[in-house]
Amino acid sequence: MWISDSQSSNAGEVEAADAEAPAEELLVGDSLRKQKRMRLQARRAGKTGSHILRKESRRVLEEMAEDADTVDLTVADAEAATDLDANIGRPVALELAVQQSSVGTPVPQHLLGLVAPGSSAGLQVSLLQLASEELSCAQQSAGASESQSERRTDEFGMEDDNVASTDLQDFFARVLDSGPRPQTALNADAEALGIPSRNFSRNLTVLASATHLCSSAAWALHSGMLKSKLVEGTVKLRLLLRHRIYDETPVRVRVAPAQDDSRGLQRADSCLAKVLQTRFKIGMLVEHVPSGQLSCHHGVLHVPLQALETTTGEDLAKAQLDLHRGLEKLEALGADCDVRVNIATADRYSGNLRAEELLHTQMPQDIPSRFPCQIHDTSRAMTWQMAPVSETITGMISTALVLGSAGTLSKFRQILADEIEARLQIHVGDIPGGEMEDYRLAVYNLYLSLNLARSSDKRLNRRKRLVQRKVLNYFLAMDIQDESHVFIIPALVPEGLRLFPRHRWYGGELSIDWCGLLQSHHGLFKAVLLRMLGPIGMTSPIADPSLALADEESDVHEGWQALAADMLSRHGQRETMEAAQAANALAGSSAWSNDVETRLADLNTAAKAKVRAWISSADLNVFAVLRTALNPVVDLLFLYLHISSDKWRHHQEWSLCQGQERSYKLTEVFFGQGFTEAKHRVEKVFHSGVPALARAALTQANKNLLFRLLGRLICALEHNLGAIRQQSLLRLKPCQLDILSQWFVDTFPTATDLRSDICRAMVHTIAACVSVDVAEIECRHAQVRKLLTAKSTTWDSLLETLSADFLVRQVAKAQSEDAEVLDRLAFYKDHPAPDESAFCEFQQQREMRRQAAKKHARAAKAKRRAIALKRKQRKRIIKPPQGGAQRAYLHRELPKASPQDWKNRRALFRRVNAAFKRMTSAEKQTYTDLGQAGLDSARAGSKAFLSAAEPKPRKRRRKQIQDSSAVAAEGSELAVRLVQPEDTDWGKLCNKALDMRKHATEDAAGIARQHDDKEALQQGHVAAFVAQDLEANNKTALIADLFGMGVPFASCQYIPEADSFPTGRWLNPAAELAKVFD
Repeated sequence: MWISDSQSSNAGEVEAADAEAPAEELLVGDSLRKQKRMRLQARRAGKTGSHILRKESRRVLEEMAEDADTVDLTVADAEAATDLDANIGRPVALELAVQQSSVGTPVPQHLLGLVAPGSSAGLQVSLLQLASEELSCAQQSAGASESQSERRTDEFGMEDDNVASTDLQDFFARVLDSGPRPQTALNADAEALGIPSRNFSRNLTVLASATHLCSSAAWALHSGMLKSKLVEGTVKLRLLLRHRIYDETPVRVRVAPAQDDSRGLQRADSCLAKVLQTRFKIGMLVEHVPSGQLSCHHGVLHVPLQALETTTGEDLAKAQLDLHRGLEKLEALGADCDVRVNIATADRYSGNLRAEELLHTQMPQDIPSRFPCQIHDTSRAMTWQMAPVSETITGMISTALVLGSAGTLSKFRQILADEIEARLQIHVGDIPGGEMEDYRLAVYNLYLSLNLARSSDKRLNRRKRLVQRKVLNYFLAMDIQDESHVFIIPALVPEGLRLFPRHRWYGGELSIDWCGLLQSHHGLFKAVLLRMLGPIGMTSPIADPSLALADEESDVHEGWQALAADMLSRHGQRETMEAAQAANALAGSSAWSNDVETRLADLNTAAKAKVRAWISSADLNVFAVLRTALNPVVDLLFLYLHISSDKWRHHQEWSLCQGQERSYKLTEVFFGQGFTEAKHRVEKVFHSGVPALARAALTQANKNLLFRLLGRLICALEHNLGAIRQQSLLRLKPCQLDILSQWFVDTFPTATDLRSDICRAMVHTIAACVSVDVAEIECRHAQVRKLLTAKSTTWDSLLETLSADFLVRQVAKAQSEDAEVLDRLAFYKDHPAPDESAFCEFQQQREMRRQAAKKHARAAKAKRRAIALKRKQRKRIIKPPQGGAQRAYLHRELPKASPQDWKNRRALFRRVNAAFKRMTSAEKQTYTDLGQAGLDSARAGSKAFLSAAEPKPRKRRRKQIQDSSAVAAEGSELAVRLVQPEDTDWGKLCNKALDMRKHATEDAAGIARQHDDKEALQQGHVAAFVAQDLEANNKTALIADLFGMGVPFASCQYIPEADSFPTGRWLNPAAELAKVFD
């Protein structure tokens, strides 16, 4: 460990005392060493390996000290802007370096010290130790007692620790360089990466913990370097921004016990936990005072998953406050900053609103701002639009459930074929045009278009819908509205009906297209379902009044029957409601059934009853109205999802690499044309109508329905999205401004001030960091579920392992993306006129070289394993030594040797062998008999002789010669001789147990003394190295880094947070926080 000068003098005294200590007190047997290692391993069970971080920090700091005088600061400054490899996280100012390098402007040296404090993997691991000064005195005193128990005391295990550290470094490099990986189990991941699966989960947790801690420590070190510049007066901090995007999802995992026993689970048991995902971004706007140049520094703080028992506002606020741990130096910069902004992006859940209010009370110096998710607001507008046709949506859902059972889709297609065969008519002649062709093409344009919300759906359905359109347009050249003319329709049902997602962003348009396309062709959807489900019967126990009237034989006037039939026909909605109530009653009564098959049959019957009631009363031509009214909002949702995708962000970064302007999510959403175009599409539908609506459906009811759908849509969009898109900030009323907008108005009161460089730079910083939706978090929800499915094939995954794997995957993905951007930057420098195909070829060649290197490494590793296996098999073939008179004599005489004799084994064995050779034949006879007995014992499967040296703990019991047996020889017969108890295993163990009880106190004292002496000795060596290095370089307390700035040696003590992964347990309840807020 690194210690101060005062500690080094004490360490020297301890070292001298250690040298004078008797050697006998430091000698510990093999069994005691193993027991000590087991105790150390037991104490470190569940920890995340802070000793690896301390060792890495020592190694990197030594390299920095050695290279301090040899570094050319000018060369380092020139290379820092382009040589940014993100082994742990994204560069702090990647876009700044890219932009400066792309336009050919050299980055000033005064900014290089603020761009990236360090980028190599070893240096970023050492940042945890360099930033240990940021820990408060309370944290250090709390971990002082634990640090004494966590120090390494086994001097014989140093080589094993070095090997373990090397293995961990190789593990870190392989995992972080893997890039995006498929969702598989941990064993499959280990096999794909070429890593032993024995400690894969453990090492993954170590890597995730180191990444999480080093990410915050890197920002702390960056803040410390910026603080020194602020004190010097060379720079000014104009804006400090923190942006959080968070959302929660229920996941079934195993969670460790809560830290507070009064709340939470008491054991690691499976439960349905609320897993909170947060994306934390930090941004700074720095101004260089002499030149007036402004620079934006922003990056990501990697945080793990968090488990919540409840999602109240207090719990969410407590979880968000925990993420600010370790950012004390960043918080300290707020005193020297013009404005501090804390922005959150989340959905409109009431708990999120409450959490932001509580966070503002805890951090009153920050200006709070909240961006509601634009995609959620757009989806809410779609849900509000579809409220009048909820019965139609329910019918589609029931139909999808009916057709989704096993074998039902094949049956549906067979019935469709029978219906076509029964009604088929072939006409020979020219293809009719005019109104028939226009209607047919309008149907294809409506239901077979690529107006889909998700880009993957467009990619998958592009070719399929084109083929459907060609087939249907070729074979259905007649009037598709006429129900008496039907042709072959294999393209009408290419796949099953998808379930309409009521509570999701996209997917509903696919269900409407499936049903509407089939219904628009001769009404086949209704006809096939009626034929498939059988005759329509009332499922309600209430009898049909019309049937009762028809069956009566009393003298009833015919006019009364006609009036009753007319009344029943006008109240079809009431019949539908009664049928739905009967179906619900049937579904409720099925819950009382104990037989699983009976319950499933009842549920299928209820679903079929709902479908019968729906298709018998509803006008199925309404699908054309629904799809037409849905098109504008689907296009808008697709635009917002595309802006939130990685593809769009990569395109903007690539544009920046070419020296072009880039856009941001904030500007595209608030200043783009997407919302305006959506309103224009709604207006166009108001004036154009529905071309794909059949002639029979051109009724006033459908006209009113279209007006209601479009009216509700435009009002919902204006309420959710249009209210925040006003003309000018200065024209808004004070009640329409939030705190951030009000600060801008007060600071820049005129339009000229708003167009100033400092205001535009602040807006640029906010736009570079802020996201206006939680689409990325929602996509990560799906990734977490996929990870959980892949890793929970036999039992539920542990939250700690799930969080570690998820965090490491995110870091590896970010590193891969940064590497690709930097590759494009280097490629575009050599190619003034960039060509996309040339860059793709360059990437393919590099990937081929990389795969060839990996293949060569795997072949070399397999060769080494084969050689090791052969050696192991060869050792198994060699038989161990068995009996013999000389071995019997050695096993009798060697236990008599002293510990000093065992130090020189060669002399000891020479002396014992010489004594055996000087023995007479009569004296050797006894040992000859014992050797023969040992040989017989080995042939019988037992050990030949007992251990001559000090016995070691046995892994398993073996068969031995019985205590009552004795051997002697007289001719060919064996005589009986008493065997001494100390010559048997049982006697040896008893004697050893008595000896260990006798010296238990002395051994414990010796171990404790060796523990303290060894730690002091290590600290003395480190202190001596630091003093020597400082004296050689004529430095007092500082070592120059690559940017010419002084970095103090931090007191690298034990850090308790380094041995605990924050997602291993339930988060503490926020009861105390709630009391403060109340």
